[in-house]
Amino acid sequence: MNPLVIAHLQIILAMAIVGSSVVFGKRITSTFPVFLASELRFIIATVILLALFYYKEKSGFCVRRDLLHLC
Repeated sequence: MNPLVIAHLQIILAMAIVGSSVVFGKRITSTFPVFLASELRFIIATVILLALFYYKEKSGFCVRRDLLHLC
């Protein structure tokens, strides 16, 4: 596939995610308290980013020294 087409699809996907986050944010804050919603958002983002890190770095996940910095 053409790299330019891939770039345009990625931009469209990014804009769709950003646009939908406003709607989901309003729905979530009407259901949960604001601080709980923020904490849930950061926990979900951490799990996703750690999974991406593990996927990209095949050599190893984290050393024990790095786990102290994460906590």
